Amino acid sequence: MEQFSLVAVDMDGTFLDGNGEIPPGFADTLAALSERGIAFTPASGRQLATLRNIFAPYDGNFDFIAENGTVVAAGDQLIDITPLDTAAVAAIVDLCEREPERFAVVVCMPETSYMDSTNPVARREIEIYYHALELIDDLRELDYSRVVKLAVFCFTPGSETDYQAIKEAAAGQHCVASSPYWVDVMDPTANKARALETLARHHGFSVENTIAFGDYLNDLELLQTAGRSYAMDNAHPEVKKIADEIVPPNTEYGVIQTLDRLLGR
Repeated sequence: MEQFSLVAVDMDGTFLDGNGEIPPGFADTLAALSERGIAFTPASGRQLATLRNIFAPYDGNFDFIAENGTVVAAGDQLIDITPLDTAAVAAIVDLCEREPERFAVVVCMPETSYMDSTNPVARREIEIYYHALELIDDLRELDYSRVVKLAVFCFTPGSETDYQAIKEAAAGQHCVASSPYWVDVMDPTANKARALETLARHHGFSVENTIAFGDYLNDLELLQTAGRSYAMDNAHPEVKKIADEIVPPNTEYGVIQTLDRLLGR
């Protein structure tokens, strides 16, 4: 596996197990990657603060692809931020505030995120993914020029009607389902693949020297861009279709199994 410089790994449904925990054996696999000079890079729709908290117990100067590629960090340094169109932010916030029985919106900035929903179900779900979260009375008081992503929680999972309503309000911005419950809205140029290219340029290697793991629609560009791609057995059919290899599901620690195999462990 010496030919690879970086491993980009989605979190939910890919790397984390069925309980949202880091799989056993990760510390040993991480050490083996580090010995070969291969970077382990989380690539997630989760916010940067959450990703830093998850990996804080582990040795390593991690790079992070956060907020579906709109925030990119090399170690402690933010190297790329892609803001979202302010008019789209206003339109989607308005939609979600008009229809709180259908949607709860998280307004994401590089350092923290904001919400005004008091629905206990939505709040419990949102706090899983957003550790740096502030509740405010009026989202319209925020500085929309600093928004990198809107994460819309849909109370009806997998609803095409809800997805289309969000897409219409987004008016040309990039909308992607990151799970059956979540639709993320970003600048049209933003995705995990572009973030991977940013990290490759920053460190001075080609994306051909990377591999990537994913399971859902927000991983498509990442898997198409990496030098070699792996879809989890539990992945969305469209993700499986474009991957180079299907590996065991996240519930069977498929990322760890595959990395250990590639490392000859």
